[in-house]
Amino acid sequence: KTTHLVFFFGLERNKKKKQKGKKERKMTSSMLSTAATLLHSLYPHLVDHIVTPEEVTGSDICYFGPNGERDDTSVVFCRDLDDGKRPMVGTWYLTPERHVLEWTFTTTVFLLLLSVLYPKLPKYKANPNGENPLRPPTWLRAIAFLFFCLMIMYKSTGYSGKLLMIAMPCNVLWCLAFALSFYPNLSTHASHIICQLWISYTSLTIAALAIPDTSDLVLPFELPYFFIMHWLLLFFPIYYLCSGKVSTLPFPNSGETYVSSFFKWWSFSCIMFGIFYVTIITPLSLYSGINLNYMLNPPPTPGNIISGPNYRLMSCAGTSLSFLFIRAVMSLAELILRLVFNCPFSVHAELRKKKAT
Repeated sequence: KTTHLVFFFGLERNKKKKQKGKKERKMTSSMLSTAATLLHSLYPHLVDHIVTPEEVTGSDICYFGPNGERDDTSVVFCRDLDDGKRPMVGTWYLTPERHVLEWTFTTTVFLLLLSVLYPKLPKYKANPNGENPLRPPTWLRAIAFLFFCLMIMYKSTGYSGKLLMIAMPCNVLWCLAFALSFYPNLSTHASHIICQLWISYTSLTIAALAIPDTSDLVLPFELPYFFIMHWLLLFFPIYYLCSGKVSTLPFPNSGETYVSSFFKWWSFSCIMFGIFYVTIITPLSLYSGINLNYMLNPPPTPGNIISGPNYRLMSCAGTSLSFLFIRAVMSLAELILRLVFNCPFSVHAELRKKKAT
């Protein structure tokens, strides 16, 4: 009898647990559905189909009416858009539910990781005389000023909303170049963090040169400007690494291993990129209807290999691996130069002393 009672009460407990689990899942699903409905109601003007680069029907729709109206008097036809804007139109390619899930997960997890990782970043020693040793030289500052101004000019004189394209990664790098060069009282620590991020994001500059998306470049000389400014972006990390002012290797006597330093800066680069583009830029993309950094629609890739409901996860994996690869290449190259050829780099001067002894 006792055995039967134990078995019976065990079945009852399992049944209650299952019922409780079903209730929790139902509640979670209901909350997600409510949040997704609210999100869609905030941006009803976005269409729910991919906008093709070329006109198909002669009356292709790029945006619905302000409140989601779909009649001909309310919608925005693609043929009526400013020249160059059509390829940048954002849509509900991903469902609102997917946006809510990815935004909530990424923001929560990455902010937690950032709170743990940021205090552990190495501190770059400040110059005793108060000067920032990481200010670019005059020739790089001149380049930063010129191309920052050109960027503002091209983005502010293009199609409506093009100014928001400053949020594209390589344009953000020009903003960082301007800050490094001219922001008053920029601390050495902040400058060092910018330089370390730039090293990782160099892979994005190379990708933009290898697989350029020039579909919205319609202004005079904008196409050559695009390629020139991307090539010039490579000068900044090369200068800092070759001058020894910044290193991909751990500081001397820091007690940190190469592997620890490598993965710390790589993780920080991924976290900052994710927070900026998912937490901040995705809502801005939804609000503006502009596909900023391809947060609403997949990027153009050979054979559309990055597409489907998981395209942002695929992009995230590819971007993270590109950061990993470029840092690995630069770290290996620097290690060879500093330890084998004994190059006179200022940051690792103590390594040369150790090798000499």
